[in-house]
Amino acid sequence: MTKLTLETAKKMYLEGGAGKDFALDNFSEEELTKKELPKYWSDLGIETPDWVDSAPSKYAYLWCLEQYMKAYNGDWVADWTDGNSKWCIYQYKSKVKVNAWSSTNQFLAFKSRDLAEQFLENFRDLIETAKPLL
Repeated sequence: MTKLTLETAKKMYLEGGAGKDFALDNFSEEELTKKELPKYWSDLGIETPDWVDSAPSKYAYLWCLEQYMKAYNGDWVADWTDGNSKWCIYQYKSKVKVNAWSSTNQFLAFKSRDLAEQFLENFRDLIETAKPLL
């Protein structure tokens, strides 16, 4: 007996009709529509500029972190004038932390705590390398 995988169910869900109903019989709508967050450069589907590979530097790492952050946040961009909290990854006493900020601009800002924590977990090494610039 072959088991329906989440990947196959997602395709069936997108096709609609009976396939969508069958997918929903086996998985929740949240599971079927949840966006997979990138963990590797190849997951982004964008080309790396030559300057990133030819002369890796902390600034190149910041550029890479920005590309990942855009993928995690989607269309959301931090508006530092609205007074609302954003979940940020920042450096405090040489440690990297996640906390809410509302008026102090932070480079790594996310629309939710969950996204910020996943980002830190997935890219801690890259963040630690670029930490002096955060």
